[in-house]
Amino acid sequence: MNIKLKMSKIMYTTFIITLIVLINVVLFYAFEYYIQYKKDKEIINKTETTYKMLQDAYAKALESENFEWEEGKIDTEIFAKAIIKNLYVKSLLLCAFRRAKKCMPPSIKFSKLDETYKTNKSSLKEYYCIRLENGVGVGFKIESPTCDIIRGRCGNIYIDVNTGENPPNTLSEDIYSFGIYKDGIKLYDLEANHLPNCVYGTGFACASYMLKFKNRNYKSLTPKKAEKLGLKLTLPKKK
Repeated sequence: MNIKLKMSKIMYTTFIITLIVLINVVLFYAFEYYIQYKKDKEIINKTETTYKMLQDAYAKALESENFEWEEGKIDTEIFAKAIIKNLYVKSLLLCAFRRAKKCMPPSIKFSKLDETYKTNKSSLKEYYCIRLENGVGVGFKIESPTCDIIRGRCGNIYIDVNTGENPPNTLSEDIYSFGIYKDGIKLYDLEANHLPNCVYGTGFACASYMLKFKNRNYKSLTPKKAEKLGLKLTLPKKK
């Protein structure tokens, strides 16, 4: 009888210990999920807010400034100053070109090394940089004053939701991009081969997916999952 009682106590103790361990494991992963959810939500909110601010500022600039895109007179500094002039913010830090690291990192890393690039980094030394009051860094660059890049793009905007040199400074992690066009600042078209670049390549244009679907699930996106979302995702060609 004593042996049965002892065995029952041992089994009961083992059960309780196992239950406690399982509860702790569940709580740990639940906490990790919650932390990641909060982080993702903050990144999405900052990116969306900044995107709308820049859109509004550019729309005001188009109404009030003398933009002569057709003559190729708009360079990076002229464009950036027009945006800054029309930004509805109480304060911002102007870094321009020289002190850019206070607003944006000196260079950004690609999510993955793309075969079209010789390095996994891109310098921002030619970007005109500012830091907004919400802590987001913004870098402007007019790449074609005549806007003759694919689909009529004039330039690119990078934003850093972590500000300055704070890590990871990586596309699709804390760095996101928008396109500059004659008629507005826009998200890159996910149907224009930008989605594979976001998922399998450098991480460029992930803001388009993130702001459309309000999540950062592009990291685990597959062709089948993309199809359910009405998107086309082709696997990268094997070398």
